Amino acid sequence: MTQRSPQSTVLTASAIRQARERWMEDFEALAAYANLGDTPDSWQKFRLGWPNFFSESASEGVQKSSNNLAESLYSAAQDWDRFYSENSARLPAHYRSHNIPLLLWYRDLLRAVWKRSDPRGAALCALLGFQEQARQSGIGEVVPVNVWHSGPSSLLPDPIANILPPGEPMVDPSKCTIGWEFGCQFQRALYALMESLWLAKICPECGKYFIAGKTAQKFCSSRCFGEKKNSASLAFYHRHGKHLREKQKNSVKKSAKRGN
Repeated sequence: MTQRSPQSTVLTASAIRQARERWMEDFEALAAYANLGDTPDSWQKFRLGWPNFFSESASEGVQKSSNNLAESLYSAAQDWDRFYSENSARLPAHYRSHNIPLLLWYRDLLRAVWKRSDPRGAALCALLGFQEQARQSGIGEVVPVNVWHSGPSSLLPDPIANILPPGEPMVDPSKCTIGWEFGCQFQRALYALMESLWLAKICPECGKYFIAGKTAQKFCSSRCFGEKKNSASLAFYHRHGKHLREKQKNSVKKSAKRGN
């Protein structure tokens, strides 16, 4: 049996810790994307905080769809916002919420995965680049909105055709392993999260998407936990306060009578 030196054990533990820290950072990026707003300010803030989120530094053997994935997503979203601002007076009231750019479409697909409202895996397939599987699983039922494109309606492309780069199976005979590799950080982080989906939670107080530090964690922060606790205490007081006050008052009266 091969004996490991103490140094190699330390290095292995360090590598594991670093890998965990890296994945937790990626998971936090996923949560930030799930919380992405519908305004350019929100997109700019996210892009500055996570500049490599749509980076296409693909692993060897994984085909890249474009060298400008991030730029195309953000610029299309900016065009969408500009188009609506310039034409809002003549557009239906529901237009903005029913016709969204790919940047927000991907966000909504991620939210469906996060909420566990993707029973057939359509949203997950779309995000991981499996086009046909996404169609067959009913992607339109998961996020029933139109993907916005500029230009004449007759030229509108199929939104599934603009999907993120597809994943590729990777076989490592030396380690006897079979896995998947993906074309951008977003997809790699999502694939890793699927192995620990319990980490992905939604705060019952503020509705924020967040990464839990432990299985029992229900709230995104101590502030939300405190507000929920205070609101629960206040609700209890409103329901039972009068009865408790009367009970306390009667108890004082009985004590006073016994004293006399």
